[in-house]
Amino acid sequence: MSIWELEMTMARRVLVLSAVAVWGGLILIVTRHLVWSAFGVEVILWCSLYAALAIFARRRAQAWSRKADTELWRKRETNLLSNFLWMAIIFSILCVILGLALALLLGEKNLAIQGHGWGIVAQATFIFVINLIHTQMI
Repeated sequence: MSIWELEMTMARRVLVLSAVAVWGGLILIVTRHLVWSAFGVEVILWCSLYAALAIFARRRAQAWSRKADTELWRKRETNLLSNFLWMAIIFSILCVILGLALALLLGEKNLAIQGHGWGIVAQATFIFVINLIHTQMI
């Protein structure tokens, strides 16, 4: 599988998982429970961002696969993708820490903040796992 095909496969996976998660977030919002509704809002916001990134990555991979499919470009793209995924993994770890701080420290007094905090933890953990799996595929 070329790096371009891998990028398109990764983007497709993220799009599908994001769509499923957005529906889950909508269901959580409907519960009208403050914690679960806030959690659902975080799911929808983060997954919408992931979906937008996946659409951009897929279009970019399609364009580059047609005009820059040489060994030098494939190697460059492989390094770029690997670096991006590792930076995203580090960012995910920071987001988990932030989400835990929100949920555990500020969330005691405000259930909405607690829900947002746990939503951030869930989404950051999700993207951490997805990116870790994808780095192993490169």
